[in-house]
Amino acid sequence: MAMRKPVPSNASPLTRWLADNQKSVVAVVALFAVILPGSILPSMGWRIGFDLLGFPLPAAFDSRPSRFVLLFFLAAFALIALAAGLKLLESRTVAGWSPAPGKIIRSKEGYRTIHRLEGMPEDRKIADIAYEYTLVDASGQPQTFTGNRIGVAEQIAAEEVAGLLARYPVGASVTIYHDTENPMRAVLELEADEGRKTIIGLAWLFVVFAAIALPVMWFVTNGDALLRNHTPNKWAWGAGLLALGAFILLSVFARLWRDNRAIANWPSVEGRIVSSVIEAFDGGIRRRRVLAPTEIVSSWTPTIDYTFTVAGREYVSRNLRRGTRVGGSEKWAQAIAERYPAGAKVRVLYDPANPEDCCLETGLGLTWSIPVVGLLLAIGAVLALTKAF
Repeated sequence: MAMRKPVPSNASPLTRWLADNQKSVVAVVALFAVILPGSILPSMGWRIGFDLLGFPLPAAFDSRPSRFVLLFFLAAFALIALAAGLKLLESRTVAGWSPAPGKIIRSKEGYRTIHRLEGMPEDRKIADIAYEYTLVDASGQPQTFTGNRIGVAEQIAAEEVAGLLARYPVGASVTIYHDTENPMRAVLELEADEGRKTIIGLAWLFVVFAAIALPVMWFVTNGDALLRNHTPNKWAWGAGLLALGAFILLSVFARLWRDNRAIANWPSVEGRIVSSVIEAFDGGIRRRRVLAPTEIVSSWTPTIDYTFTVAGREYVSRNLRRGTRVGGSEKWAQAIAERYPAGAKVRVLYDPANPEDCCLETGLGLTWSIPVVGLLLAIGAVLALTKAF
């Protein structure tokens, strides 16, 4: 059985404590995730759960709706804390894996498509890195293994991809950390002081949640009285909400319009289509049929992969329009895919300050509906104001 590697001598006291008590930390977080929601349910009149301390709240925040808000945020924080605790446990386990010499056999930019149960697929840029390493088994025979997991983190930030590819070019000699009990489990990098970062991250998350939850709890507790005492009549607050919605929508469209003008002035370079396919996804549309199962109506999205070179560096992208996927009927998606067949040369617009920010097409498309809705809300605000004053 593999022995755990000792914690480095320069590790922080918190890291040492977490390494020695990692199972207790995960157990406490799991217990917290269970008892916290249960302790607040009775105070809302529910006959389930148990009253741990009664969760007394200041009068300005104490109402049944506000306790629902508190329950939601505490449950969300508990689940995130549990996931972080499990990831921390995995990180400390991986820290005990054994090193072995290896070699990078693939290193390039790529994409991973995340398919959801419902809604548009999500594209995530990844560092497509693969490596191989050779170990000697119990009989003295060498065995070669391959892997592609970089670290404990499930997702690498897009801005880190270029640095990883530069650090691990094809053919580079590297150290691979593997599980001696299951050598097929391996990573390329170990996290440094993961416990400290996890605790700090959870602390900041709690502060952010509190900054959001407390104002919401106050409003749902006092909003009704506030509206009755400070509203000339029932139309005034409605006019204000409609005006706020109009302002937000028109501001969003103004930003999109400015961005589109800027993109149209970007420099362009010749690129090449690598692949051009269409993918189906559940767009959330259901067709009810009598005496027959409900039919799920699929939507379709084109997936266009292309490459281009700027200043001697090759980039890979699948941005048809900047920063967004588009979906529609199968015929519509197929028409776009046929417009960009594999192997065709295309004009790629790119941001000179960051060539990874690129696209093949410009235009506002369906976003023209945003100012239309905004104007309708503005008209509604004006009509409501005539009732209010």
